[in-house]
Amino acid sequence: MKTIGLIGGFRADVSQLAQWPSGLNFLAGLAEVGQFKSVIDRRYPFEQFVEAYRYIDTGRKRGNVSLILK
Repeated sequence: MKTIGLIGGFRADVSQLAQWPSGLNFLAGLAEVGQFKSVIDRRYPFEQFVEAYRYIDTGRKRGNVSLILK
C-alpha cells in the first residue's frame, strides 16, 4: 500500500520511508514545519469499508483513502 504525501509542493510516495521509526520521525518533522501534507483522496465512515475497498480496487484513487472511526 502506498502512502502518498506532498513534500515541498511535490507529490511523493513515502511508503518505504514510513516503515522505519527514523523515517516516521523525519516525516513528522516535515509536517510540523508545514513541508509535508498527507493527500487524502476520500473519507468513508467505517460502516462503508466495503465501498472504500471497492473504490481502492478500481485503481482510480489519487491519494489515501481513510476510514472514519466514531
